[in-house]
Amino acid sequence: MTATHPHAAPVRPRDALREARAHAEAWHAVLRDWRPVRGVAVRPTVSYAVFRPDDLTDTLGSIGPARPSWLPGPNGWHVRETEAAALISAWCESSIPAQREHGLLLDRVRQGRGPRTLLDPRGGWAGGCNARAYAVAVLTLAVSLGDEVAAVGLATLKGSDA
Repeated sequence: MTATHPHAAPVRPRDALREARAHAEAWHAVLRDWRPVRGVAVRPTVSYAVFRPDDLTDTLGSIGPARPSWLPGPNGWHVRETEAAALISAWCESSIPAQREHGLLLDRVRQGRGPRTLLDPRGGWAGGCNARAYAVAVLTLAVSLGDEVAAVGLATLKGSDA
């Protein structure tokens, strides 16, 4: 989104809304597809073979450290899969109604039961799926994960009726 750059020209409200919808759609696709990327495996530099009583015993260190998994987000953004999943799960159980609603919508997307897209190919929101509510939910999650561009988009969506 161009509005985040301090020297950027002012963005027209219509353009800001279009950018917010596009960013929401990008995050929606990340959650919908849920294709984590595994970190690079690092082999230990120390062999534990001399400490094994026989060839059948294995040690945790011999297979290397656990590899984190990442969800590749929009604009080169990467977020830990466990962090995103934990937030969604916590929000589903939240006693705060708005947060619980976001959690339930995000969980539907993550499980493949949400809308295929949030955008109508002719412009605006896709009809019949409460796309704007899904967009607010995915951008709220993105903001919670530290995406500053999503914060601009979320503010734009909350400040508009479209």
